Amino acid sequence: MGISPLDPTVLRHLRRLQRATGIGAHAFSVQDDQRSPRTIYRWRRIVGDRLLIIPSVQVEVLGLRHAHVFITDAREECLRCPYAVEAAWVSPDLVQHVLYLHCLVPVSQQRRAAALFAALPSGPVSVLWSGSGWQSCLGPDEEFTLPVQPTHFKVDDQLLRRHPLVVPVLMELWQYPNSMSAVWFRIRARDGPRLRSYVHGPTHVVNGMLHVRDACHTLSGSGLVTGHVLRYYPLLQGCIEVFLTVSNREVLLRLVRELRLWVRAVETYPLAEGFFCRLLGVYQLMDAMMTLAPELRQCLRVLFFHTKRHPSPRVMFAYNDLFDPRTGTWR
Repeated sequence: MGISPLDPTVLRHLRRLQRATGIGAHAFSVQDDQRSPRTIYRWRRIVGDRLLIIPSVQVEVLGLRHAHVFITDAREECLRCPYAVEAAWVSPDLVQHVLYLHCLVPVSQQRRAAALFAALPSGPVSVLWSGSGWQSCLGPDEEFTLPVQPTHFKVDDQLLRRHPLVVPVLMELWQYPNSMSAVWFRIRARDGPRLRSYVHGPTHVVNGMLHVRDACHTLSGSGLVTGHVLRYYPLLQGCIEVFLTVSNREVLLRLVRELRLWVRAVETYPLAEGFFCRLLGVYQLMDAMMTLAPELRQCLRVLFFHTKRHPSPRVMFAYNDLFDPRTGTWR
């Protein structure tokens, strides 16, 4: 008899995986001493493309910023935004559809990106600029803690010059499926003519997952991986996600404590003032938010509801246009 995708053992493993700082099934097994690599590979085959594991990387060191873009009356062309790594259809009232694009924007191109967002073929567009975030998948008896993230980062130009492959690998890890072999296949398909510019030394064109693994080791070995963001659709069924901003750290901690019975995961991104949050929970979460104390509700701004339709709209970060692997710089 096979193990269920929602078996408590699998869910406990996923919570440990979310906190892991290594990338890849073998790295996870090293950090999870309770499970063998064979068991972890078997679980990955069971869940298949219903699980997406995205490393949480301090992209500021790579010269990038997060942009959370909400597009009203979006046309299909908006999905071709060159900075987007993730997309979702959300709603402010469960009636109107709004396109959410999670983007990574080179700091040197921030003004250009803002102009591009404003010129998208759509209605009004709003943008939240944030730092790198983190996700906490909460177990039944787990307390929510909010990490203290550094506020200033020094861009490591040498890292991108020495290891330019980390850019396409990082962006492809946001896509289904994101096994190392699938990541290499997509990089070859998208930027084949410049493939050797990404790899210093002999290039393993066929068994290129070796290069992907090395790029992952570079990210984790440089201390840039702080955990993982999970998109696990068996868990998301029957849940809703609330996108909101909170005014400060104390409000966020109090909010999660008040809603703890209904919240399953918290994803948080620091803004210039406050936080942009994605609260995943059962549908009773909406009722619970309506009964919060008035002084707490005044510190919140609910933006949108996400009903977790699967599959999500497909987007692709255009690293082949935005990044020069020969110089290790953003264009």
